[in-house]
Amino acid sequence: MSYRLFIFIGVIAAGLVLTAFLTGTRLFEGGENGGGEGVVLLPDGEDKVEREGDGSSVPSAAADGTDGAGGRSYLDPRGRFSFTYPAGFRVSSFSDDGGETETVLVQNVVLGRGFQVVISKPEAVPDRLTVGILKESAPSLAISDAQEFTIGSAGGGLVFSSNNELFGGGAREAWFVYKGELYQISAFVKDKELVDNTAKSWRFLR
Repeated sequence: MSYRLFIFIGVIAAGLVLTAFLTGTRLFEGGENGGGEGVVLLPDGEDKVEREGDGSSVPSAAADGTDGAGGRSYLDPRGRFSFTYPAGFRVSSFSDDGGETETVLVQNVVLGRGFQVVISKPEAVPDRLTVGILKESAPSLAISDAQEFTIGSAGGGLVFSSNNELFGGGAREAWFVYKGELYQISAFVKDKELVDNTAKSWRFLR
C-alpha cells in the first residue's frame, strides 16, 4: 500500500503554518483562523485559555505547569498526549474548519524560535513509520540523520533532518503514528534541539 498522499499533504500543512508564524504573521488574533484555543503564558506563570469571541479567559488544562526542570508541560485538551517545552515559549492551537487537522504551535517570537505539531487522521496509515516507508512515500524528500524511536509501548516513528523546501530547504522533523493518527513535529533546522527534546518527552496518555 502506498502512503504517498497522506505524507505529502502533511508536509505542506506543516511548512506553511510554521513559516507564517516565524515570519511574523499573527495567526491567533480576532478569531480570523477559525477554531482552536490559544494558551497564553502570563507573567505570573499562570496559564489561561483565550476563548474566541468574548475575550474571556479561564484556567487552562492545556498547560499544567512546570516539568520540574525549568520547562513547562503541555497537556492535550482531549487528554491524548503530553510533552514538555522550554519556559518562555507560548503555546497556541487550532484546527481546520472540518476538524480533520489540528495544529499546535510552540513559539518564542522574541527569540524567533519555535516548532509545530500537526495532527491528522489519514485514510491509510501504517502501524508505524520507518525509513523505508518514508522514502517510498515522499521520494523527493531527502532525509538524513534518521533514527527510529518508540514512545513507550505505543506508536513509533522517525526523527530526521530533511531538505523540506517549505522550511527553506533545511528542517528537523519527527513523524510518528498512534491509533490511526499521524503526528508531525517540524521546525527549521536551527531548532533541531527543540524537535528532538519534544519527541523524547512525548507521552501518550490513553
